[in-house]
Amino acid sequence: MSAFASGPLSFGATPGSTVKERREFIGHVLAALSRESTLEGLYSHAMEAVAVALHVERASLLIFDHADVCRFVAWRGLSDGYRAAVDGHSPWSPGDLHAEPIAVADVSEDQSLEAFAPTLAAENIRALLFLPLVGRGRLWGKFVLYAADQRVFTAEEIETAQLIVREIAASLDWRQRDQELLEERQLFSAGPTVVFKWRNAERWPIEYVSANLFAQFGYAPQELISGAVQYADIVYANDLERIEAEMLAHVAAGDEWFEQEYRLRHKDGRIRTVTDFKKVVRASDGVATHFLGYLVDVSERRAQDEEHARIEEQVRRTQKLESLGVLAGGIAHDFNNLLVGMLGNASLAVEELPDHSSARPLLEDLQVAARRAAELTRQLLAYSGKGRFVVEPVDLSALVREMGRLLTTVVSKKAHIVSELRDDLPRVRADATQLRQVVMNVITNASDALGDAPGTITIRTRRMHATRAWLASAQVGADIAEGEYLVLEVSDTGVGLHADDMPRIFDPFFSSKGPGRGLGLAAVLGIVRAHRGAVRIVSTAEQGTTVAVLLPADDASTDDPSESKATAGRHHTVLVVDDDAAALRVAERVLQRDGYRVLTAPHGRAALEVYAERGPAIDAVLLDLTMPELSGWETLRELRQLDPSVTVLLMSGYAQEPGASIDGAAGFLAKPYSAEELRTAMAGVLASAATP
Repeated sequence: MSAFASGPLSFGATPGSTVKERREFIGHVLAALSRESTLEGLYSHAMEAVAVALHVERASLLIFDHADVCRFVAWRGLSDGYRAAVDGHSPWSPGDLHAEPIAVADVSEDQSLEAFAPTLAAENIRALLFLPLVGRGRLWGKFVLYAADQRVFTAEEIETAQLIVREIAASLDWRQRDQELLEERQLFSAGPTVVFKWRNAERWPIEYVSANLFAQFGYAPQELISGAVQYADIVYANDLERIEAEMLAHVAAGDEWFEQEYRLRHKDGRIRTVTDFKKVVRASDGVATHFLGYLVDVSERRAQDEEHARIEEQVRRTQKLESLGVLAGGIAHDFNNLLVGMLGNASLAVEELPDHSSARPLLEDLQVAARRAAELTRQLLAYSGKGRFVVEPVDLSALVREMGRLLTTVVSKKAHIVSELRDDLPRVRADATQLRQVVMNVITNASDALGDAPGTITIRTRRMHATRAWLASAQVGADIAEGEYLVLEVSDTGVGLHADDMPRIFDPFFSSKGPGRGLGLAAVLGIVRAHRGAVRIVSTAEQGTTVAVLLPADDASTDDPSESKATAGRHHTVLVVDDDAAALRVAERVLQRDGYRVLTAPHGRAALEVYAERGPAIDAVLLDLTMPELSGWETLRELRQLDPSVTVLLMSGYAQEPGASIDGAAGFLAKPYSAEELRTAMAGVLASAATP
């Protein structure tokens, strides 16, 4: 800021020798300063007044900047060199609210100014008077007077100068407050917070509302102040009674502040969620007369919270299903190993008995029971996503159509079945048997939902592009890729599901109509997950349910796989590797009875040792996949390093997953197996190995 030049005084008086004359002079000065509309005019007139009152020619005003450095903002009779040399100096810190005037009669005798002695001498300054600009809650800066001769400033002179300096500090205080109020108004006008004042009366008549009401909710403030639009009318109807009751309760309890969350209707019809903070204004007798409040639109935050909660629930549900799947798969695997012993030994025993033996029917019943148990393990494996699959191109509509007669036997006689099956769909690469299980389970559930009442079951097949939003709403398969899928959709007009039942629909043996009787949708879950598909279920109590099963579309067609059929040669040597002792003994007995020489190993390390020693004599290896320490896959890789041409028949209680490669193996045998199934599989891999 440039220096202020001396000009004609306009205070209407000059300081006289009497007390009355000095008071009149100060009064005129303060009145003139209070009329100044700019800081520049204020500083200029203040310096002129002090110069006249104290008979000095030079003065300056320094204000602390944002970095708390005292900077020149106005001055009289000071050179550029002097200002540059002393800029930033202050005898007080910005937080010193108790600063007092400092008078220096002779700068050469003041040690605190020793560093500035050359500068002061060059500027012909001999005496100084520092006056603090103390405002409300802060020290604004300093006012400095300069004299060329040694001088003692009197108490009366200092008091006169302080009166003028205090007017500067007061003006800075008011201007600062005005700026803060302006910023607050701008903040509320442009920000998301809407300020209200309303009377505590029926339907809450509005007395004031901030201008940003229009930007936030589409209403002009005058619409509410005039009563053309009542605040109670824009509150969402379902929330109105609740928030009125809450307000009455807070008033009755004597609360000063309270908070509410409810919904408002934007003028364009959108429903917005707001948080409303209210202050109760009471009369002297304690009666609540008004409410002051400010409300914030929290719709986006609530939507984010709901989405976060939905994702958390989806993760929790997925983890639960994964845990149940691991448990089911583990049980099925171990149970299959037990069934190998039961079914294998039973079939061997039947072969030993004559046709007329009384024990033969008992053993045959045992075989039937073991096969039923094996069917149960297959369902458990389907639930865990580790069922046995024969992947091939499948016409989904044709598959459902072929099941028509079978479906009529499981569906309620009062159900009307509507089929909307598209014939122009691409095929899916899937296991047809497993898909039949999916169709059967979903339609059985739909029939159960109808109960004894008449209703409709609609079965549709179609093609769709599954978007990320659609998949995110699915109970199973939310993590699969967006893209083209085939849809099997089954809708019913039955009892539907309550919201509380939805998280449990994939639990084994769960039913909304009483005790569950099977795996139901649990098996569907495993099969669909294994096929990299998705399941979305939409249901409303008493209105019905729609189950949509998504399967990846595949326009390419492949030839059906064929299996080699061969008769086993005699005198072959087979190495059987299995960590389950019972399963190991059964395989050994079956193969020995069929003329094979059998070597056994209880784990992968032992198998490698046996093969390293007797590899040239071993024609095939029967290798279990699930073993501790060294798995079947790891053992297979090690065997191929010993002998790249090794013939391996893999077996597992988990069976083969869809698309799983058995590269390096000649075949796969699912547990449990009968003696005949083992013989056939072994003969097939040996025949394939013998074929050039």
